[in-house]
Amino acid sequence: MRISLVRTYQPMPVDMIAQPLGIMSLDAWLRQHGYEDISLFDMRLAKESPSGFLPRLLADKPDVVGLSSMTIEKDCVHLLAALIKERAPEVVVVVGGPYGTSSATTIAKDKNVDYVVVGEGEHTFHELLNALRDGGDPSQVDGLVLRRDGQIVETRPRGTIEDLDVLPVPSWDRIDMGAYQRVFQDDNLTGQPWAVVQTSRGCPFKCTYCHNVFGKRFRAQSAGRVLAELELLVERYGVRELHIYDDIFNFHKQRLIEICDGIAERGWNVHIQFPNGLRTDLLNREVLEALRRAGTFRVSIAIESVTPRIQKQVKKYLNIKRVERNIAIADELGMMMHGFFMLGFPGETRQEILDTIEYACRSRLHTAGFFLVTPFEGSELSDDYVQPAETLHGESFNYYDNPHSLSEVSARELRWLQRYAYFRFYGNPRRVARFVRKLPNKRRLLRYSLLFAQIVTGRLAVHGANEDSFKYGDVAPRPGAPTMPLPDSILLGGTMPAAATGPRRFALPVLN
Repeated sequence: MRISLVRTYQPMPVDMIAQPLGIMSLDAWLRQHGYEDISLFDMRLAKESPSGFLPRLLADKPDVVGLSSMTIEKDCVHLLAALIKERAPEVVVVVGGPYGTSSATTIAKDKNVDYVVVGEGEHTFHELLNALRDGGDPSQVDGLVLRRDGQIVETRPRGTIEDLDVLPVPSWDRIDMGAYQRVFQDDNLTGQPWAVVQTSRGCPFKCTYCHNVFGKRFRAQSAGRVLAELELLVERYGVRELHIYDDIFNFHKQRLIEICDGIAERGWNVHIQFPNGLRTDLLNREVLEALRRAGTFRVSIAIESVTPRIQKQVKKYLNIKRVERNIAIADELGMMMHGFFMLGFPGETRQEILDTIEYACRSRLHTAGFFLVTPFEGSELSDDYVQPAETLHGESFNYYDNPHSLSEVSARELRWLQRYAYFRFYGNPRRVARFVRKLPNKRRLLRYSLLFAQIVTGRLAVHGANEDSFKYGDVAPRPGAPTMPLPDSILLGGTMPAAATGPRRFALPVLN
């Protein structure tokens, strides 16, 4: 059985192209259990459209294609599935990743998708492959959503993997590390070789806007297992900047300190940052000092709103006073601090939005992101405020351009407040000077200046199906194939985009 694992791509205003840990972890697990005929593809590296990528995929002659996707990449998933079934209807198409988990029943209505993996994929995808190979019944595999006789079938929920140390190290040997260094990554502040790692799964907090991909029980690799993978990255691959992608890395204080002390003792001289993954009111001076000793130079914290009513409503319950203290301590220790804020929660007033913006502008944060509240399917927020669920698939929901407002201000005013927040925050000369002083690689200043200009002029947002990369209807539907929902930009704009000329691509190795 030949398997192709694909990390999908969707045009976004800011492309975050990191090593595809999801398919790398899946590949490592499958190889450990006897599946050797596997290829890995990352469409994001060359920013390939579904039609542009298809020949490369089909040249691999797969029996099974696994698509790992974020919800914001849903157009790519469905367009690519339709193209695969048009050209090779015998190929089994499986969708997983965050999109698969959050929108499984919606995805399963697409007859071009055969199976949807819900939650952690290692055991579920492995057992599905066994069933397909051995003539078994996939409906007996836990953790799947599929169709039977025109009906959506949800199999028994899959339990979480309790001991993450049993999982092999992701397949770092199966990707082109140099290709990821050549792609500009906004978070790669040093400009040195970098890699992303994930050391735990799950978060016990119940924020209503958040995903539930890994469940609500925190499970973590041991400090020794984490250090072994970091040693591989540092010693074999020359990585000097590490991005830790956990949902809540600091949930177990002692484990965090063990990892940080282990890094410091080894003298690796690495630069560490947390693009997410630290619950701010669980930090304290001891923890922050441990992070700094290990080489942490930048920490991202999710504050969202400073209004107690909103904090309670979205079930975050963040201790804002403790957050302020920890920002001050981190700044004192020489770390850059990035803050995440969300504007437009259900029922949020204009004054409450302005209070959050004012807090951010008064803070010692070096950088900040102001996002519009987005009720992605699968979140409690979506369950409460978006009906019916299937309509979400045809709506435009992304972090940068949300045409909806759940708050007391209009969608138009909400977007204006977002631009106002960025202008106020980055229009402070002292803040800009602090950021420039802390920025490890000053050559990146031009890029960030252009990004800021795009934000404040309102030219950053891009709808999901960008006409420069995708166009709907570039293949004739196969007989009996369902009519797919049009991409978001068509639904909102009301016109069919012009034919795409195709993105510029460079050759990538096919890993066998």
